[in-house]
Amino acid sequence: KPKGSNAEYFLTQSKTGVCYEYATAMVLLCRSIGLPARYVQGYNLNEIYQANFRNRDCNYIIKVRDAHAFPEVYISGYGWLSFEPTVPSMEILETNRVENQVVMQWGFILLIFGILAGIIYFLLPRIREALFRKRLHTMPASKCASAVFQHMRLLMHLPESTTVQELAQESASFFHEAVLFDVLDVLLYHPSQQEEPSISLTESYQNWANARSQFLKEQAQKQNQQKNLTAKHA
Repeated sequence: KPKGSNAEYFLTQSKTGVCYEYATAMVLLCRSIGLPARYVQGYNLNEIYQANFRNRDCNYIIKVRDAHAFPEVYISGYGWLSFEPTVPSMEILETNRVENQVVMQWGFILLIFGILAGIIYFLLPRIREALFRKRLHTMPASKCASAVFQHMRLLMHLPESTTVQELAQESASFFHEAVLFDVLDVLLYHPSQQEEPSISLTESYQNWANARSQFLKEQAQKQNQQKNLTAKHA
């Protein structure tokens, strides 16, 4: 090849090239010291398309970018062995380093986002509950009763047709203050009979909500204990 594109120029001056230049140079260098060497062109098999692990047969997806040149050297007692003299350029190394940094940064961002999402998911019901209780203090008795009743019904997962007495029956397993439901019944169904409630709806609702939370915790603990006993017997 003309000067500027031959192996001598690559070895002594440019010292920069692609795979076929590295492979050619190594073949010539090996031959110069008496080692049988040959130039090979082929493809890197990187992307498996289908594998049969019983027979150890694999099919690969081969693309243009997989084309590669490399030398083979004959080693006495072993035969022809493949070598890889081609080294990546500093640009490729730098690109890989930057790509790795970007991947790590995005991974870190996604991790932080996941943690924040988990925290928000865990705290959101508590934040909503705190805001709801705060709003109750600013409501008149009739609106407060309606808001408390609807909120209690939603927490208990009861249908819209649920009455106050039905809510009281559903709450009987953990709450026994009947006066709360009596006041709700009057304010919702007979508002003319009583202008001001005999109890604080806000405090009574908080007592109901706290009793419900404690009841749910106790039920969960009992279920866990039952599961442990079942596992031990099994």
